[in-house]
Amino acid sequence: ERQMDTILALELPAMLPHIVINATANERARLSNLSTNFDSSWKFQFEGVQGQHYDVYADPKDRVVALQLFTPDVLDVLYSLLPTTDVEVSGSKIWFIQRYGILGEQQARSLFMAVEQIELELRKQVHSARLENVHA
Repeated sequence: ERQMDTILALELPAMLPHIVINATANERARLSNLSTNFDSSWKFQFEGVQGQHYDVYADPKDRVVALQLFTPDVLDVLYSLLPTTDVEVSGSKIWFIQRYGILGEQQARSLFMAVEQIELELRKQVHSARLENVHA
């Protein structure tokens, strides 16, 4: 049995700042699985009970954009359907990283369906917050 990361990448209709959402539920031995160290000023958490299970990283000047993208509607999908998935946004790309899993047919279907829901919500947020040209 082999455990690997599964990464799904999508193109978004905007150039966005670097935002990392680290799901702490997928970390082993309480050690962060982030491959990059961020300055402590970049770290914050989303509001609410579920927010404590995610460390979020964004340059302080980009925090408003992060909160405009990851609204309660988007976070609800993330929390309920992808509770152990890390997310990274940079430029026009968004990556969903499912750590340590063996991707079978059912897991793949669930991952694709959840990511599809988040993508629809994110596209709405990009449009309603008029982020299409923010970092172009």
